[in-house]
Amino acid sequence: MTAILITPTNLDKIPLHCDDADYIKAMITNTPAHYINNVHAQYLAILINDQLLPLTLNSYHKHNSFVCSLYTAFIRSPQTSISHPLLRGTLTVIGKILKLFKIDNVIFVNNFLTGTNLHTRQLTLDELSEIHALLVEAFPTHSHVYRSIQETYLSPKKNTLAALGYHLSPTMNAYIFNPNDNLQQRRDNKRDLTLLKNTSLTVLQHDDIHHRHYARIAELYQQLFIIQYSALNPQLNAHYIALTHQNRFFEFTALYCNQLKQVMGFTAIKQKGNMLMNPIVGYDTSASQSLGLYRILYALNLQICQQRGIKLHCGTGVKHFKISRGAKEHREFGAIAFQHLPRYQRYFWQMTLKLIHWSSEKFLKKIS
Repeated sequence: MTAILITPTNLDKIPLHCDDADYIKAMITNTPAHYINNVHAQYLAILINDQLLPLTLNSYHKHNSFVCSLYTAFIRSPQTSISHPLLRGTLTVIGKILKLFKIDNVIFVNNFLTGTNLHTRQLTLDELSEIHALLVEAFPTHSHVYRSIQETYLSPKKNTLAALGYHLSPTMNAYIFNPNDNLQQRRDNKRDLTLLKNTSLTVLQHDDIHHRHYARIAELYQQLFIIQYSALNPQLNAHYIALTHQNRFFEFTALYCNQLKQVMGFTAIKQKGNMLMNPIVGYDTSASQSLGLYRILYALNLQICQQRGIKLHCGTGVKHFKISRGAKEHREFGAIAFQHLPRYQRYFWQMTLKLIHWSSEKFLKKIS
């Protein structure tokens, strides 16, 4: 077993049968900024036992999304929801300290650059240990981070990382549907399925979607995730939609209005082992709520969840909507390694993580 660092100069080392190879090769070759407007980082990968794990190698950039920037996650994101000038000023001061200690000199491991990160199979202690050793040797000045480790479904990985000296902190609560929970018997799901059955919109399956739809799909994602939610979410563009659709990295389904001759909503899913994930979705936020676009899109996802008999991870947010339809809440963690860094940075990280753990617990209790 030998872990290999994949860079733009040795892409030929990637076996043809590796999952997600086309996506990762494109990101390495063209850089993430070509596909995601606010991700300014180098994309690399680690190949171990025929499994390909993407990496983002980062330094500070003031416009980076939270998917590749700890500074954005810890400072810029909270600032967007705080109006009190004293609190905002305090965060600004803390942010300057974090930049001084180079908080964004970080490698995100297995980072697919989606808000809901995608998971690979369970990695063994030996595999994780070899990955860690390789990263320390190649990038001795960078900390290492794993995003979105679920307490319930990825507990072996969580425990293995802890055994290697990674520090774990709670991040957010995610929502997961289990097809064994009689989802179709829930009142809200019945109503959503009726709405889907009676809609005047045409359901476009993956192969019904074409190049002419890409710009509109990117626009719908931007309407929901960037304009309505936060500009700090990954700003996916039409190049990203083309990449993920054409190589079937995602399975797309869209709602098409024949009268307006345009896509009104879409959902994109990804199956990883026994988990179905829904990293991106979008719809026309200016359309009448009576169309029920978001409800129909979720009904489509739940149908696939039931048909395949596997769980559906539907990310964070919209808690009441998801729980009323049968989703269960699951804690997610982030894992970070910094013991290989100079002593002053280790002390900095120890203090920072205590603060993050305390504030995360208070925040999660508040929203639970």
